[in-house]
Amino acid sequence: MSCHQLVALRQCDGDTLPVPMKPIHVLIVAQENEFADVLKDHLNSWGFAANSAEGADEAMEMLGHTRYGVVVLGIENNEQAWLQTLDRIRESHPSAKVILLAGKGAALTALAGIRHGAFDVISHPIELGVLCEAIRRAHRHNMPE
Repeated sequence: MSCHQLVALRQCDGDTLPVPMKPIHVLIVAQENEFADVLKDHLNSWGFAANSAEGADEAMEMLGHTRYGVVVLGIENNEQAWLQTLDRIRESHPSAKVILLAGKGAALTALAGIRHGAFDVISHPIELGVLCEAIRRAHRHNMPE
């Protein structure tokens, strides 16, 4: 178990024992497959169950086969294309929380993403700790009370 993985505490004969939680399933969607693969490897090393998709069509196919609690969507130059991807994800998988990765100077574009239902926006350069915390927040938001 990774030292960064979340654990739940369980009482057993008076002792409190750590119990590994199920990993959070994360889908990374980006046009740059190399970037998505590096990010996937980092998230997996931190205890997440991450996969990557190159573009919207592959992402939708993967979402059809696996229940992802969080989708990390890279914002590309073509605003309309990624907004359509965000809308498709939100319509077909409403329980999946979408976190946008926005490039520098993409504040207005990121705001449009929030209006379209994105859970959070993280600006480049990406700090892995900030992204991990956003994923955990999104996951907690999905958990029943």
